[in-house]
Amino acid sequence: MQPIVLFLTRYFTRFPYIKGPYGERYVGLYNTFVEMFSSKYNFYWFDEAEMRLYRFINREYKLTGDRFLPTILLRLIQESIRKHKQFLVVASYPSGCYKPSFIVSVGFLLTLKFLDRIKIILDVVDVPAYFGRKTGKWKVPFLSAHEFLCMRMASHLIVISEAWDEYFLKKGFTHKRQEASVIPMGSFHLLIKPKNRSSTGAFNLIYVGSVVRGRGIEKMVECIENVRKKHYDVRLVIATAGVPKIPLQKRKWLQVSSNVPTYLDMCSLLSRADACLIPYPPGSYWDNAFIAKLSVYMASGKPILSTSLPETKKILQKLHCGLVAKDWEEMGELIIKLYKDRKLSSFLGRNARVAAEKTYNWETCARTLNTLVKNVLVGN
Repeated sequence: MQPIVLFLTRYFTRFPYIKGPYGERYVGLYNTFVEMFSSKYNFYWFDEAEMRLYRFINREYKLTGDRFLPTILLRLIQESIRKHKQFLVVASYPSGCYKPSFIVSVGFLLTLKFLDRIKIILDVVDVPAYFGRKTGKWKVPFLSAHEFLCMRMASHLIVISEAWDEYFLKKGFTHKRQEASVIPMGSFHLLIKPKNRSSTGAFNLIYVGSVVRGRGIEKMVECIENVRKKHYDVRLVIATAGVPKIPLQKRKWLQVSSNVPTYLDMCSLLSRADACLIPYPPGSYWDNAFIAKLSVYMASGKPILSTSLPETKKILQKLHCGLVAKDWEEMGELIIKLYKDRKLSSFLGRNARVAAEKTYNWETCARTLNTLVKNVLVGN
């Protein structure tokens, strides 16, 4: 009998309306997994924000009348027992906010797991809510206990980088390395058509992501302005799904595309760029993260310029698809280097595209998830 698989996420969304890393993970990993393996599992999807349950049937999602997660879990468990099916939950974590309804639902879920009525894979899309963020002191003990309980009670963890795998092992969230698997962020590489850029003329850089403080945006703009003062025609496009939260002075060479409506619009902007930027400041959070936009940058077939973030640096150097600057002065030098050496830029871009085609795409990630799901169901 086909096992039952329930996805528990912050919200439900479909292609091409993808906003932010959560949306990319939901549509990229989960929906690709559903579409590729719909003949092997019975799929359900619970939208925590709207309290809605969807069932994937006849190649489409259909809304059911169920709205209360504990009731949904009991009904699916009854179905699994009656029809002799296995039941597994893939929960995106943290799934939205820590409101009472979610905490009660997660507590109920963990109780069922303790009673051996359910298997739980926790996909840790982001690190613990209190890690590297400004959190009220009174919240830290509660959040710490909540995170620890959820991660230790899960049947298996998914993390998005090897660095977070090491961190969770060190903090005791996992007993041994086999209890967590790395599934990085992927890309819809077939939708992004790399375009050959001119070997001369303006050099167009792009940053895709949130425009908020603490992400090096101001330093990035200042760096490019300094490069332009040396008479290099370098331009910048900032593409964000929302509205910039920091003021950016108008400049002829700076294009801010806010409220980018769909993934395809972002792909179009990427195709017109010469190189992609990761401006995040070094620190405990960004040092260990797999930057969500990294895979999309790779799929665009463009070289990647990044600040010195250990996990990102390791990937770029291993794949020979980008350059890393120890500070913003060196970042300016690297921009000029690629401006002058378009052959090097093309070489790094080709390597980036190959990496996306072979590894950092959602089809490959979905196959990895399928293998993990099968292993968890059989108790491995």
